[in-house]
Amino acid sequence: MPNSLKRVGGSLANPVGVLYTCPAATQAWVKTIVVVNGDVAPRQFKLYADPASSPISALPATLGAGAMYRDTDGHALASGDTVQGWSDVGSVCLYRLSIVEKT
Repeated sequence: MPNSLKRVGGSLANPVGVLYTCPAATQAWVKTIVVVNGDVAPRQFKLYADPASSPISALPATLGAGAMYRDTDGHALASGDTVQGWSDVGSVCLYRLSIVEKT
């Protein structure tokens, strides 16, 4: 079973949006999650691992202007599981996920 490193990124939406879906017949390990506030004002955000909408970040975390959040705890996903997130103002908080997929 080969492993592959995948990087996905974009901007957090308002309301909640799917950031990554683990493909069929695959297991994934989300190694790193980085969120950066690209706005000039503080912004709130929240990250979830689904199913069951398990929180990854604290109840909504607040990022100061230009600040960065980094999660290196690692999160296991099974086929069909997702990572979801939102920001109180869409398109100003940018995210990047580093993922190892095992097929």
